[in-house]
Amino acid sequence: MESPGQGSSPPAITVQVKFAGRTIPVEVPAAASAAELKRLLQPLTNVLPRKVLEDSASLSSMQVVNGSKVMLIASQGLHQGEVPEEVWDCGPSVRILDVSNNGIKEIPHKIAALKSLTKLLLTANDIADENITWEGLSCLPTLLNLSLSQNRITSLPSSLGDCESLIEVDLSSNLLAELPEALGNLHNLKALLLRNNGLTSLPANLFKQCSQLTTLDLHGTEITNDVLRQVEGWEDFDERRRQKHQKQLDFRVGSSGAFDEGADDDNRRR
Repeated sequence: MESPGQGSSPPAITVQVKFAGRTIPVEVPAAASAAELKRLLQPLTNVLPRKVLEDSASLSSMQVVNGSKVMLIASQGLHQGEVPEEVWDCGPSVRILDVSNNGIKEIPHKIAALKSLTKLLLTANDIADENITWEGLSCLPTLLNLSLSQNRITSLPSSLGDCESLIEVDLSSNLLAELPEALGNLHNLKALLLRNNGLTSLPANLFKQCSQLTTLDLHGTEITNDVLRQVEGWEDFDERRRQKHQKQLDFRVGSSGAFDEGADDDNRRR
């Protein structure tokens, strides 16, 4: 005789997926990964899975449990002009919002309602300074990744320094001429991408206060490697990023063994 539970299926949870005005119940193993959920969603929604979620991440680590509601919006590249209203309706249920390449012109204060947001991708839109509510962004306590690259941003407010959970910020290809000192308040920051801006200097406290920073991209700015070396705390930053590079070589992560200094040399700019 089989003992009780022998041959029984592993525990499962039901996730309610909202998509295109429908609610689709999807049953997945309680220990499933994001990759497994993507595979189940693709035939149901005809939306190809993208690398917004880490495939190896478990649903439990993202607090997806039995009865959780997940919203799936195929927005990237649809040129909608604004964030879909359904997003604001979901409030704290939204974990990742990717509306890149949509001609978005405004990020309203409603963004503050997305209290559980961890990743906000606004790449290649039409966002200018006056149309983004920075105070709303500073109300997102779990925001880890912020991309505003390829927009029309000319300045950053000090309130950006209130987003203390940020680990990666991408502001490449904007119109920035300077950065606020409050950027040094981002103590968890590991990657800061600033290429193709009009920057001539960095906040004096950046390397000292952002003690986890290991990736800095200043190519295509007025800040050269010689300028970088004059910033207080540069030696410690340089040691951290070289250690990271060596680890990548040791584990064969990445396709190139070349070390990127992070900025252009003076002689290359002449």
